Amino acid sequence: MGAINIPGIRELLSVPEEDQIRLVVALGKPAHSSVVVPVPEDGDLKYYVDEDRNYYVPKRAFDDVVRFV
Repeated sequence: MGAINIPGIRELLSVPEEDQIRLVVALGKPAHSSVVVPVPEDGDLKYYVDEDRNYYVPKRAFDDVVRFV
């Protein structure tokens, strides 16, 4: 995880100051799903969320980003 709140984790888990927190791993099952969808005609790559909090992530097609010569 890139951005973690070390003081908050230390307090939540009662980690003593002499112990150093070096790594945090998130475990669990997401409450939503993520779906890869084609890039729309306007080229917008922003993901969007539906009313059920499912994420839709536009991705370019392989042939649109790779060219063999």
